[in-house]
Amino acid sequence: MLMSNEMVVEMVKGTGKKQAEKRVWSIPLESTLLPFFTATNAQGITQIDRDAIGSPLRVAKKEDGTPRISKAGKLTIQVAKPIRDQVGKMRDSYIASINQYVTGYIASNKETFQKEASACVDAGRPVTAGENIVIRKYNEAIARAVKESQTDSKEAVKEAENIVKSNKQPVKAGK
Repeated sequence: MLMSNEMVVEMVKGTGKKQAEKRVWSIPLESTLLPFFTATNAQGITQIDRDAIGSPLRVAKKEDGTPRISKAGKLTIQVAKPIRDQVGKMRDSYIASINQYVTGYIASNKETFQKEASACVDAGRPVTAGENIVIRKYNEAIARAVKESQTDSKEAVKEAENIVKSNKQPVKAGK
């Protein structure tokens, strides 16, 4: 399916809503994926196991079948495999749609695309240069602290982080 310009506009503008719920590929599970998969199952478009939709969160298990425990000592929870698999298919289809859209746009608007891409690269140059300075200063501070052996590694990292914080001046580029 080829995406229309209206679909692309709606997709990139966002909704501004932030929800705290389990996500799969950054998509909210309860408010988006479960109703969507219930509808697609009802229409016969998908055949996701009903128990996966009805109880999507499962205790993650090791190969031997025992529950997986996190480093913090808590049970690891994961989304049921049939849902994860279907989201993977959606992701692949979404990526293909984006690639198809870009390819189609470039084919009919090559000069405009190249001009915009060039403007983006030009606008990003000062940002990249600023980031490179921060990285260089951080690495120099770590190397200096290790070389002088005056501080342990935790103090060296703290010193480097302070240098990065003091040099954190966002560079704004024009659109």
